[in-house]
Formats: sequence, C-alpha cells, structure tokens
Amino acid sequence: MALFVVAMFLMIHFGLKWYTHNGEQFTLPDYIGQDIKDVKKQAADQSFVIVVEDSIFEIDKKGGLILDQNPRKNSKVKRGRKIYVTVSKHTPDVIKVSQIPQLYGKDYERKKKELSESFSIYANIMDYEFDHGAPDQILQVMYKGRTIISREGRKDNVEINKGDTLDFILSKNLGGALVMPDLICKTYSEATFYVENLNLVIGEITKDGLLEDENGAFIYDQLPAVGENILTGDTIQLFLSTTKPYNCEQ
Repeated sequence: MALFVVAMFLMIHFGLKWYTHNGEQFTLPDYIGQDIKDVKKQAADQSFVIVVEDSIFEIDKKGGLILDQNPRKNSKVKRGRKIYVTVSKHTPDVIKVSQIPQLYGKDYERKKKELSESFSIYANIMDYEFDHGAPDQILQVMYKGRTIISREGRKDNVEINKGDTLDFILSKNLGGALVMPDLICKTYSEATFYVENLNLVIGEITKDGLLEDENGAFIYDQLPAVGENILTGDTIQLFLSTTKPYNCEQ
C-alpha cells in the first residue's frame, strides 16, 4: 500500500512537471537591434514577458529598436521570465538655449567640440564677418534660419533637437575697410609696427643704392597713396632712403 502511494505521488509530480514545463529552461536570444514589436511577438511565443524599462534617443537610429536587455543573450531563463529592455526613442530629446554654454565671443573650435560631446549638437560655419578682435570667434549663431545668439543677446527659450546643427558666423580680421595711413617720414621699424597693428602686409620694398640698414631707413614714398581706401590684409609697397625726406617735420 505504501509503495503504491509513493508511486502515485511520483507519477503525479513528474506528470505535472512535464505538463506545465515547470523548471524547463531556455536560452535567451539576442534581442539588441531588433524592433520592440517583433520581439514582443517572439517572446510571447516562448512565454517570455518583455518589459520596456527605459527609452533613449540615439542619433541616426529609428525609434523602437532594442538597445539593451537584461538578462543578457544566451542566459538560461524559465518560461514566464520578465525580460527588461531599453529601446530607442522615436522623437529626439530637446535642449533649450539656456542649457548650452555661453557662445558669443568664444573660440569656435572649442565650443564646437563642447556642443558635440556634451549635447550631441553639431556646428557648421555659415559665414565670416570682419571684427577687430581675434579671428574665429563666434559672432552669431543661427538655428533653422533664426538667429538665437548674437551681440544683442540669446533666445534662451528656443529648443534645439539633439542631433541637429547650428550655423555659425565667425570673426575674421581681414577684409575690413581702412584708409591708407601716412607712413612717409617714418622709419621702416616704426612703419612695420604700425601696419602690423592694422593687419596690413608689407610687400615690395624699394631701396636707394646706399641703404644698408633697413630698420633705420626712412620712408619717402608709399603705395597705395595716403588716404586711399584699402582692406585689412592688403599688401603695400614702401620706398626707403638713408636720409629723411626734406619736407618732414623736425
């Protein structure tokens, strides 16, 4: 009688285990990179439950793709196990102008790197404008054709999509309008210092036959002439003499 009872118990126990697949383990597939809708269908067929734990926006990835899963692929799991996944967002995160660093008057290359690494925002040089300051400084920032940062201030409430590009206008110290200064009667060394501060370039130098020390020589003529309109970065020509021109002030 006792043996019969034990036998019946074992039959019922193992029969139920076989019927319900209790304790049966499966190797978990790799769901990363697959669409969440397809994965949920596959998982349902294998009696898994897919739970979306988080969603993240990633540039150049369509929404609904699985980016991470827990447990990992090839893990041994039982039927009914919950699989937690992170999926890509369909819409990008937005960043307000107030959240990004100060840009006006700053070095372009440095801020370009900061925007890319910290905010996933890209930069494009749209144009240059003459400015008396250092070159390649940010003068204006535009987003979708609208100025959002300039000398006048910044529009802090404008929202920028992650992955989008800002257009920049940068400073240049060449091309600004100038009037040719009067260099006659100055020494060559004085003139060199003066024109470098104006971002002009000294090109051809004409010397009289006796001139040995260029720096101490006097300028007796120049091209372009005094008062002509020129641009920063232009090249000028100087005529040097060992003696000071007769019409110079003493």
